[in-house]
Amino acid sequence: MLSAAKLGEVHVVVAAPGQGKSMFMREEIADRIKAGTLSRVLWAVHAIKKADSLGREAEDAFKALGVDCEIIRPHKHFSSNTKAFQRQFDWPRTPAVRIISHARLPMIFGGGGGLSTRLAGADLLVIDEDPSSGVLLASPTDPYAPRAWNEDGQEPADLRLNTLAASGDPVCVALADVADRAAISAISSAASGTVSGAVTTFASPNNYASAHGLTGTLLWPELARLHPVNTSGLEGALVAVHVRPEEAVLIAVALTEDAARAAAGGPERLRFGVLWPGKTDLTGPALLRYNLRRPLNFNLPVVVLDGYADEAYYTTLFAEQSVTFHGYDPGLLLDVECFQGLALDPMHESTIKALENRTQIAEELARQAAPTGRPQLMIASKKFWKARSLLRWCGLVEVAYHRVGKPEPKRMHWHAGRGLNTYAGRDVYALNAGRLSRMHRHHTLSAVFPDQPLERKRLHVHAEGSELLQMLNRGRQPRYAPPLVRPRIVVGQSQEDVRELLGPLISRVALRDYAPSLLFTRRSHNARWRDMTAALAGELLDSGHFPNGLTATLLKGLPKNGSSSAGSLKAWSALLKFTRTCPVGSHLHSAYHDSGSWQYDDVMNGGASSDDGMLDDAMAAVGLTKVAGKPKVYLKPGATKEQVSHDCAEFVKAHQTKGVAGQLP
Repeated sequence: MLSAAKLGEVHVVVAAPGQGKSMFMREEIADRIKAGTLSRVLWAVHAIKKADSLGREAEDAFKALGVDCEIIRPHKHFSSNTKAFQRQFDWPRTPAVRIISHARLPMIFGGGGGLSTRLAGADLLVIDEDPSSGVLLASPTDPYAPRAWNEDGQEPADLRLNTLAASGDPVCVALADVADRAAISAISSAASGTVSGAVTTFASPNNYASAHGLTGTLLWPELARLHPVNTSGLEGALVAVHVRPEEAVLIAVALTEDAARAAAGGPERLRFGVLWPGKTDLTGPALLRYNLRRPLNFNLPVVVLDGYADEAYYTTLFAEQSVTFHGYDPGLLLDVECFQGLALDPMHESTIKALENRTQIAEELARQAAPTGRPQLMIASKKFWKARSLLRWCGLVEVAYHRVGKPEPKRMHWHAGRGLNTYAGRDVYALNAGRLSRMHRHHTLSAVFPDQPLERKRLHVHAEGSELLQMLNRGRQPRYAPPLVRPRIVVGQSQEDVRELLGPLISRVALRDYAPSLLFTRRSHNARWRDMTAALAGELLDSGHFPNGLTATLLKGLPKNGSSSAGSLKAWSALLKFTRTCPVGSHLHSAYHDSGSWQYDDVMNGGASSDDGMLDDAMAAVGLTKVAGKPKVYLKPGATKEQVSHDCAEFVKAHQTKGVAGQLP
């Protein structure tokens, strides 16, 4: 493919993550450099900063192959050493590879005139993973916008409409006026108890940040009524607030096109809008929003490595070039276990119910780590990894893994680390869905398909599905074909939800149900009571005193039962005496004699007559079957009710302590 690739052609390599696309490409580049057929190579990745970034991984790999390789750092990396920053853009006289971020691609090939254009004289460009975040032109108001303005130390663009309107440009003045009228309308409607149809709310399921915006048919008629769209002065107004000159030209041309199309009654376009960041109101500053496709002109062969590339998307993204797809064997299907009970709910952060559910999830995952000893990787929304308070997810994980003597799992959040091989061999647990917001579908994808809403909808589904597959592939499960033990992939969703999220990409996975080791009950307000009672009952059965089963009366003497009957108090008294001889650190000993360090000390009372089903569930987990009638007993296979009642009565009689009375703990 490299031999056949010509100047200006884009070749997209489609093969599943972990099959060695990047590794084989680097080896081929190293061989050609040593053979003298390649001299200057650009390698573009999403991230270059962190030690575990794809850029650092590529740099280390090239150096191991004996190739001169350096990362092109952003301006802030050099502090005040401007000369050192500038020198890195000069190609050496000897063959070399330079690693750049995706955000630098438009600076090199987008028609600008900065330092980055010195790198355009490369013989080959390899783009590792989807470069959309760097190639597309998105206003800084867009949550999916790249941070390109920091690459060369340029000030971020100030797109507040009141700042732009100060230039006197009629379009900016009209946009600011539209924003003011919409805000007044929304506030008046809220005060009168009605909802304004002029403002659309976009909420991001990832972090629950939100924004309000005007776009499409809600924007253009209002703008046209205030002033005929004339963008002759718009470029200057944008450059004055630190928009790059070549980008200002593109924005002005696109705004003219979309306004003219709207005036002629053409299909609705969403590439421009007014945005108010914030959750609940429009009192903050209104910002100009835009999402555009930058025309890039490559005068060298380009290879893109993307495991789940969509042909229609790349053909349009690089419309100025000839795009050829090269598909390879997708490899082994991902073996994915599904269980809704492992889903981390981002809502109700401080409720007891949420705390109990999250604690149970942490304990379940820690139990999975204990027998195999295989390292784990947890994937969840970024918000879950922000605080280590013992009442937050990070703290719960820390405590659960400390109890089983295992190191905490590595952590990742959605939309990060695409293409990394760092976590190969780890069991992967994805604990919530990595959804993209409607802003991605309606705004970001409008840059590529401004007139095709159905295609935007399809690609939005594809983007969510490919993100899920990318993250599930972090453990590189397909590399571990039998007889090797394959790393597990477990998702906190039902099979039905995973199918819906993957869409057409469902063919890449084989789904099956996950079998939890703990007792998960949907919507339970006391999630861990069953686990606690099963753990205590299991130790009672192992003690040798109860060869046939347990009576409900004896079980009511266990902690956290909330019963005060005479039989329960006698059972508690006997168990209190018996448990003094149990091993220190066992559940029975800790529950009665060291409750402060007991794993289940924070569990609420449960198992009362109104919810006997909780006790039934716990006994089923230890292999006992309920027998109807009174007194209620739970039998081992082959045992009789009379045998169980006799065993428990003898136990209480043998361990009864005179004078012990009062309330159960």
